[in-house]
Amino acid sequence: MRLTILILFIGVILISGCDGNWVQNKSDHHGHDHGHNHNHDKMHHEPHDSIEGLFIYEAAAMPDFLHSLYKADWRTTYDHMKDDDFVIGVRINDIPYAFPWWIMKNNHIANLTVEGVPIVTTLCEMCSGGNVYSRLLKDDTLTFEHLGLYKSSWFMKDNKTGSYWLPFEGKAFHGSYKGAHLEILPSYQMYWNEWLASNPDSRVMWDEQEVRKGHGSEHTPGLDYVEEIFEETFDVIAPEDIPKFNLVLGVTSNETWKAYDIEVLEKIGPVLEDTLPDNSKLVILSEPGTSFCGAYIPTWNDKELKFHVNDVGNIVDLGTESVWDVFGTCISGELEGVQLDAYPFFVKEWYGWYAYHPETEIYKL
Repeated sequence: MRLTILILFIGVILISGCDGNWVQNKSDHHGHDHGHNHNHDKMHHEPHDSIEGLFIYEAAAMPDFLHSLYKADWRTTYDHMKDDDFVIGVRINDIPYAFPWWIMKNNHIANLTVEGVPIVTTLCEMCSGGNVYSRLLKDDTLTFEHLGLYKSSWFMKDNKTGSYWLPFEGKAFHGSYKGAHLEILPSYQMYWNEWLASNPDSRVMWDEQEVRKGHGSEHTPGLDYVEEIFEETFDVIAPEDIPKFNLVLGVTSNETWKAYDIEVLEKIGPVLEDTLPDNSKLVILSEPGTSFCGAYIPTWNDKELKFHVNDVGNIVDLGTESVWDVFGTCISGELEGVQLDAYPFFVKEWYGWYAYHPETEIYKL
């Protein structure tokens, strides 16, 4: 059944791009929105036979918090940060970088070049989704902008072809790039003091304290609230096997998916060895009591590694008793310096993961 929404048209809708079916928005805007209204009611429901429940923002009504960021001020002093600031953390060429939610909520998309690597970082504080991707695709270096709402969150377009992309999958679902995937860079979501404990030399985005206010400031990870307009985009309802707003670690392998409730990971402890739906082996390394976790391929030099927690609480492999951290890096012992390859993994609220992947398997104790 086609969704409808009563909207107030403001300005002119500019029609162009992929199949003539999307509304062009502005790019290269660097401002912040300091208001308290989400303004999601000012959007156009784009009729499209093959994309049910897709909303496109009016170009003239696009608020500042939906314009992408194109440069960042990185700091190695931390006076602007609080211990309980939630961040998206990533290591690029072994250099740690942190993207605070309270800054990213003012743009949601950051098209940047870090350590010579073109990246795009995405955040949805509503569904607690946050990821980092390479912007390189074949011979193109892409940039991205908001376009509208879809599948429980927002979606974006690339500025080269206008193709539509899922920001928490890195996959194009409509347009010239349909079916293409951006390379996901392993990223982690946790509180600033947790990130800093593992990365004491981290670079972190800086901005004025004023931008903590306004749009998105009320959201925290796993908050049990979804705006009504986002619910209008739901085409499936997540089963109650996992509470709707619980954070999950979602893992992808060969177009199969599995979800791990982070509350369950906490009960299991720092190591979980499992098999994915395509029969691939994986190991999940985590820091219980936090959302700091990652999913890895447990092999090195074509040998399968088995992991456990030793008597002093360290993650070690059974073969050499070398010590590993949650980033999948061996930090001491015979295998020191070895880095496990990561599966594409995502931390997101359960309803949001299921909206993308209704075929997902669920890990159960």
